[in-house]
Amino acid sequence: MNSGMVTDQQHALLSEFHKIGTRVLRKVSYVWTDQCLDKIIFEFDEVSLLVEAEVEYDTIAVCCIGNDRLSDHSTAAGSTDLWNPFISKPFTWGWIMINQQNYLDGILLSFDTIMPNILLNVVASSIVVGLIQRSVADA
Repeated sequence: MNSGMVTDQQHALLSEFHKIGTRVLRKVSYVWTDQCLDKIIFEFDEVSLLVEAEVEYDTIAVCCIGNDRLSDHSTAAGSTDLWNPFISKPFTWGWIMINQQNYLDGILLSFDTIMPNILLNVVASSIVVGLIQRSVADA
């Protein structure tokens, strides 16, 4: 049983969120492979957060990269209704999700609030994007 302490590997993943700080989201792009959403790129001013499905284990990988390393093989997703509310908003929090089998298969992100508003989960080797909304009862 986990004592609640963050492992070195988990700390390394969480430190990727620290590299973004409170930078403002400029663009969101998708990379598709064989009809699966393989990568999502969250572009900030100097750096991007790359979220990638690890096909072999159905897990998720997160890393911060310089914008000069971005590929031209992505499709802009920032014009969709899902992403419009978050463009030009600061990144505020990032969480990693580990399931009961000890696999990292999801992350939560928040923009302009302390509450998570985006869920990214790997299912069948593809990233699934979910919007988290507060219910009226929570307001």
